[in-house]
Amino acid sequence: MSLCSLITNNLKALKKLKKQGYRVGKLDFKSEISSIPLKQYGNTYKVDRDKNRVKIQGIKKKFRVLGLHQMPEEAEISNAYLVKKTSGYYLHITCYIPKELNKPKQTIHKPIGVDFGIKNQITLSNGVVIRWSVPETKRPKRLQKAISRKKRDSRNYQKIRKKLQKEWEYIGNVRKDIQNRIYALLRCYGIVAIQDENIKGWHSGLFGKRVQSTGIGGITSRLKHSLETLIPVDRYTPTTKTCSRCGHIQEMRLDQRVFKCEACGVEIDRDLNASLNILRNNNFCLTTCSGARHELQPL
Repeated sequence: MSLCSLITNNLKALKKLKKQGYRVGKLDFKSEISSIPLKQYGNTYKVDRDKNRVKIQGIKKKFRVLGLHQMPEEAEISNAYLVKKTSGYYLHITCYIPKELNKPKQTIHKPIGVDFGIKNQITLSNGVVIRWSVPETKRPKRLQKAISRKKRDSRNYQKIRKKLQKEWEYIGNVRKDIQNRIYALLRCYGIVAIQDENIKGWHSGLFGKRVQSTGIGGITSRLKHSLETLIPVDRYTPTTKTCSRCGHIQEMRLDQRVFKCEACGVEIDRDLNASLNILRNNNFCLTTCSGARHELQPL
């Protein structure tokens, strides 16, 4: 797609918004475009799976691409985006896959409760604990110091800027990989119950840096938008303060890692107790796991 066609499409979009009553201004100048939409398959772009080539409208040469084998042959190809990143150019294709092919290979016909935390990032109601952390390395800090001493838009400035973008892209890719693994695990369950936590408020607390290194907010948003079997629980439900056995409510300090019920005397991990209460809040039949907890470390 040429620059003139992009400007024409933007002007048409502003014209439509103005007719609908929106206040619109002039087009802002952009020195760089990071993505170009390819709206119609067969016209704006074509895919040749046999030769691993992609033909884009307005460009004579065909591009060799990797990863076309990820699309099933039965998938219906829709629109796409040509994305420019520091590590190279990528083609994001939207495919419609039949429901028979989109089902997980292994299904567990049981409900599961999920509790998000700071010490234990995810605690499942069956006793499984998942921990991970992707902290900021020392390399971005050194590059940020170096780029602050360079003249803006100079050659050295652009070189360091690209190195810094590559480092942040790598960290983002690692966090996305963890999101994909957790999503693949939870979609195997029949019903997944989570509490609608205020993750944004966690960032402003004492453990904001630790929350940012885990990227829990990205996981919760991914589950809300993509997981069909998700059932949210109101964020003001006292899942941590309630006993999962008798339902007694008592106060719990943040430093208390074990829940000791004052009514029935049960002792249980506070995160496991919260995940069981999240599951109980949806009136599911609970089958607790009395075995030892497992720690999964993807990294």
